Amino acid sequence: MNDFFGEPEASQNFPLEDNQESSTRGEGSADLLFGVLADRALTCAVAQNRIASTYLFYGPEGVGKWKAALRFAQFLNCSRRDIRSALTGACGNCPSCLQITAGTFPDLSLAFPMPSAKNQTEKIENLQYFKESKRANPYRIVSWDKQAGISIETAREIKKELSRTISVGSYRLAIFYQIEKMRAESLDALLRMIEEPPAQTVIILISNQPESLAATISSRCQKVRFSPIPLEKLERYLSEQADVPSKRAKLLARLAQGSPGEAYRLNQSSDKSDSEYTDRDLSWLCFKTCLLEKPSTALDITMRSLNLNNRSEAEKTLESWSGYLRDLLMVRLGTEDLIINIDRLADLRKLSFGLSLDSSFYALVDTFTTTSKNLRHNVAAPLAFASLEISLHNTLRS
Repeated sequence: MNDFFGEPEASQNFPLEDNQESSTRGEGSADLLFGVLADRALTCAVAQNRIASTYLFYGPEGVGKWKAALRFAQFLNCSRRDIRSALTGACGNCPSCLQITAGTFPDLSLAFPMPSAKNQTEKIENLQYFKESKRANPYRIVSWDKQAGISIETAREIKKELSRTISVGSYRLAIFYQIEKMRAESLDALLRMIEEPPAQTVIILISNQPESLAATISSRCQKVRFSPIPLEKLERYLSEQADVPSKRAKLLARLAQGSPGEAYRLNQSSDKSDSEYTDRDLSWLCFKTCLLEKPSTALDITMRSLNLNNRSEAEKTLESWSGYLRDLLMVRLGTEDLIINIDRLADLRKLSFGLSLDSSFYALVDTFTTTSKNLRHNVAAPLAFASLEISLHNTLRS
């Protein structure tokens, strides 16, 4: 499976070059389809002996941050590393590389959100589920049926592990995945680790909501940004590496908005017996596409993804889109406690940025009402939604 890495934050003092292919070697080296600036940022830090004690890998979910963190851990501990690339320079075959791949490296600590477990058996099962999911597909967006978080117990365990003595020349790493889901009391323990990091220790925080992190933490991190994968490259990955038919790969790439993880979940939805993607998820992705793509493209994606020829399904889609529009308004007005789709808050914040509450916005509400009437009067759903999607795009992205 190919690995995709994005760009570092431009404000960081890294000597960046044009996006070029990085050198590759060892097991899985062919995974990196194209070299990226995040790799070069970390490689430069190593070459200049400026390895930070704490990094923040941030960007959309499912674009390779988790894989990059493990690759960096391998690189720092590889006995036969190629210093030309911090993300593909590990040999993949030495004892340290193999242990990190298997999750058994003694100086690698992992923290990720998990729901509260009833007993130790359930906790172990949750741990195994997450690790196996990420091992099978590092881009996979792991979700839980219950609310999940990083507990204070996990933070304390890692703090204790970081206090152990390690051999000279090795690096100890602690990776915190979805750090925005770390509970408040856990963040206090993390802050103490960041403020006084042990020698030969690198802490990597992974987040898709960096703006939610406390300034006391984010200000102490070296930031590396991971961008969405370019559309044509994600299409190529899906068709050539994930064995997705080319037509479906093109559709998935657009719906996933540059995230291999999102594309994976969408592709899984084709198997209704084991679907990770609900109709609500597809409806939300189509709504976002209306705002981010030109209307003709958005309508094509909507028609291919949702069963709008079914009158009932079309009305349900319109109802859910009305809820998203309402939530955008609530976020824009600063009343986030009133939104309905709380799990979409991060995306709603981004989509509401720069939203102008002028007369055209309120006219858009009337367009929703008109679309609803048209559906009830048997106007063809594609025609009704075409008009709506043009209004959505022109009003919210003008």
